Amino acid sequence: MILATPISVLRAMASVAKRRWIESRLKSARSNLGIVRPTPPAIAGHYLVSGNKGIFSVGPEGIAQVSKLGAFGIALTADTLYAAGVEGDDSVVFAGDAKALQGSHRPFAWRSVYRVSNAGHSGRIHQIAVAGDSLWIANTAKNSYVKVNRHTGEWQGAFAPFRCSFGFPILNDHNHVNAVFPTKNYLLFGAFRINRQSAFGLCGKGKVFLYGYRNMGIHDCIVSGYDLWFSDSYRYFDGTPGGVPCLNGQAIDSDYFTAHPAHFVRGIAGYGNEVLVGNSVVAERANRFEGDGELILLSDRKVVSRFAIPTAQVCDIIRADGRHFERDPEPATFEDAAALLNSVFGEPVEQLDLLDVAVGARGTKTFAAVDVGDLKEYM
Repeated sequence: MILATPISVLRAMASVAKRRWIESRLKSARSNLGIVRPTPPAIAGHYLVSGNKGIFSVGPEGIAQVSKLGAFGIALTADTLYAAGVEGDDSVVFAGDAKALQGSHRPFAWRSVYRVSNAGHSGRIHQIAVAGDSLWIANTAKNSYVKVNRHTGEWQGAFAPFRCSFGFPILNDHNHVNAVFPTKNYLLFGAFRINRQSAFGLCGKGKVFLYGYRNMGIHDCIVSGYDLWFSDSYRYFDGTPGGVPCLNGQAIDSDYFTAHPAHFVRGIAGYGNEVLVGNSVVAERANRFEGDGELILLSDRKVVSRFAIPTAQVCDIIRADGRHFERDPEPATFEDAAALLNSVFGEPVEQLDLLDVAVGARGTKTFAAVDVGDLKEYM
C-alpha cells in the first residue's frame, strides 16, 4: 500500500529545493559585470552602492555592476563584503569574498551569516556595520539591534530600545530601525519614526539615550570628526518637497533641494570635500522597484551633479575602503558622543538602562542575566 505524502512535507521539500537553487545561483554569481553607465567628470572618489538591482561600483571610470545580489546594507573588510539581502521569506546577511571586487572575475561565493524571517518587505534587514570580529545589524523585523560574530554568524547580543507603556521591548517592525554605527565605546543608531518624529539613539556606559528629530523618516547616522551626517529622507512634516542630506541637524544646500527636489534620500559617503548621496524612486509599492534611481554629487556642501544609476532603490553607500568618510569619530567616550547629540538634537527624550532593553538570541525579552549576551563593550 502506497501512502500519500502529506502536503506539509511536500511544501517543506519544495522550500528546501528552492533555497538550494537560490544558494547555487548566489555562489556562482560573478563580479565585474561591466560598465553600465558613465559618471560625471567631477567625481573623484570610488564607492560601492547597494540597491534592489544589485551592488555597483561607482567612480571616475563609470558605474559598474559588481553583483546582481539585491542588497540593502553593505559593509566591507579587507577580506569580506557583507550584504543584507533577501532569500525566500527570510532577510539574510550574506558574506562574500572581497577579492571578487578586484577585477578577477571570481565569484563572491556568497554564504549566509545571519537570517531572520521577514515582517513584510519593509521589515528586511537595513544597515549593517563591522566592529572588529563582530557585525552589528539593524534588525528591522525585530525592531532591535543585533550583534553577531562576523565570521561564524554566532549570536552575541542584542537590544530593543523602544518599549510599550508597560516597559516591555517592542519586538516587531514598529519604529522601523534602520541605521547603526558602532565605535569602540559607544554605538549610534537611528529609527524611522517615534510617533511623528524620528529617533537617534546612543548606547554606551550601560545606558541608552533616545533623541527626537523633528521629521519622521530618517536614514543613516555617521560620525566623522565632530560632524554628524544623516539623511532626512523626505522632510516629512516640513512642508518642503523631497529629502535632503543633513550635517549636524541642518539641511545641506537647502535652497537647491527646495528648488530641485530629490525624491527619497538615503545613503551617504565621501572623500574630502566630495560627498555622494543616494536618491531613490518614490512610487506605489508595485512600481517602486522600476526605473532608475539617482546619485547626487556634492562638493563643498553644494550640489554639482545628479546622475542616474540602474537601480530604482539606492539603499546604502560606502567608500571602496569600507568607510563612509576618512575622518574617524572625534568623540572618544560615551559622554563625548552624548554632548555631540545634545548639541544637535537637544536633551534626550528618554534615558534607559541597557540591561532593561537587552533581548535574547531568539529576539525575545530576557529575564535572566545569563541570557543577555555579550554587550560588555557598551556596559
